[in-house]
Amino acid sequence: MPEIKIKMEYKIVSGVMVEELERRVQALIEDGWDPIGGMVLSPDGTTFYQTMILEDYDDDDEDYDE
Repeated sequence: MPEIKIKMEYKIVSGVMVEELERRVQALIEDGWDPIGGMVLSPDGTTFYQTMILEDYDDDDEDYDE
């Protein structure tokens, strides 16, 4: 069985309005990103945050089917 490598990118998206954050998160989802965990609001209540990841699976044998 070939070795499968996972490349992961991590990003924190922010917006000053929840609708702005929703648009940014939705655009990233359409590009293959996944939200991780829940949305977070800054302590002063001025900024919304969402963590996103993008995973890319790379196997050593291109003919390998899972």
